Amino acid sequence: MIGWWVMVRDIPGSLAASLFAGIIGGLAGTVFLGGFGWGGIWYILLCGAVGAAVLIVIVNRSMRHSFSKEHEKENRVESILFRVGLGIVGIVQLILVIWMVLGYTAAFQMIPDLIGTVVMVLEGIPMLLLSVLSLIMSFGRPRWSGRILRILVLSASIFLISIAWNSVKELSPEAWLTERVDSNMFKITEDDRYVYQIEIVNRYQRNEHARLFVERRIGAQEKYIELDLSSAEMSGMLYSEYDWGELTLKQGKYIYLLSPSPERGNADWQFEVNMADWTAKRIR
Repeated sequence: MIGWWVMVRDIPGSLAASLFAGIIGGLAGTVFLGGFGWGGIWYILLCGAVGAAVLIVIVNRSMRHSFSKEHEKENRVESILFRVGLGIVGIVQLILVIWMVLGYTAAFQMIPDLIGTVVMVLEGIPMLLLSVLSLIMSFGRPRWSGRILRILVLSASIFLISIAWNSVKELSPEAWLTERVDSNMFKITEDDRYVYQIEIVNRYQRNEHARLFVERRIGAQEKYIELDLSSAEMSGMLYSEYDWGELTLKQGKYIYLLSPSPERGNADWQFEVNMADWTAKRIR
């Protein structure tokens, strides 16, 4: 209020712009400076006050500049800087939104959980709208794109990016950029020829599947053999406190039988594993 009264009280609409600048500046100062954890609550409040004061002065001086008769023609260099800045924040916001969507949906292989839904609604949607607005103002020449609006959009975009960054950096690339693998312990067959374990890849997603990892001890040859298990059977493994399965020699040198461990009496599946061609055929 003090900054508005001293600097731009005679300009129509300046009160709303000053108040908005104070809110954005206070929140940005709190996040950027107060978030480092160097002090207590008073330090955080001081950072917010400094951020608000700085942005209010910038916005008020911009309004005074825009309404001054001596500066009716917009400075070309300043216009280029605004366009570059808006273009950068627009692209950054668009990238963050895409990363959010891919991360919370595992590249559209699952429905986002409650936290992911809230984050995408409260942060993703506003960022997407501001991104579109920033890119229009950067690459186009809309008549309504004045100096004050550019500053407000740029400030709001920077604030949203700072908030969203904390959410995006917590997203794990597992299950969409890399595989999320759950497995039981490594075991050795009774004839000491193979090391093996059952793995469940990308649990609870549309692309969930099971496989058998096998390593031949002589020659160190490794293979993954796909297993035809249902989602219910894989869930039973994940929630089981016992070993998932056992691989035993059935006949000859290469035919093995993969069965649930004896402790898992409720499991009803069995595979015939051929180590010669690395295939598994479900027989029960």
